[in-house]
Amino acid sequence: MLARSRCGAATGLPDHQLKFNVDWRVTPAWGVGAQYRAYSRQFVRGNENGAHTPDGVGFNGSGHLGGYALLDLTTNWKPGRSVELVAKVANVFNRRYASAGQLARNGFDAGGAVLPPDAWRNEQFVAPGAPRAVWVDLAFVLAQLR
Repeated sequence: MLARSRCGAATGLPDHQLKFNVDWRVTPAWGVGAQYRAYSRQFVRGNENGAHTPDGVGFNGSGHLGGYALLDLTTNWKPGRSVELVAKVANVFNRRYASAGQLARNGFDAGGAVLPPDAWRNEQFVAPGAPRAVWVDLAFVLAQLR
């Protein structure tokens, strides 16, 4: 177990999460819903003790990822016993966020050329979160088990 002065329970996981889901059956055949998820900032891998301090020379990057919140909307319509149409819009406001990060050595320059090992820099890498996306699903029930 690592001794941690400022980090949460685990690097790569936010200290605080809020998830809220609401569904409303508008009619017997039609429903709508919303899902809201909020996450506090999180420390990246390689910054387990929370002590990373960027200096612009030896290290670049903050050592943490900022918090973010996402809203998803859903709807479903069942026009018959054996047919259902479902639609979802994820990340409705197209929020730009990072979902993971790591402090690591970067062996490339800005143009993508490989640098000699003595020129490698310690930098923060981030995994971008998913942008807005839309799904539409049409489902057919061919036979029902009794």
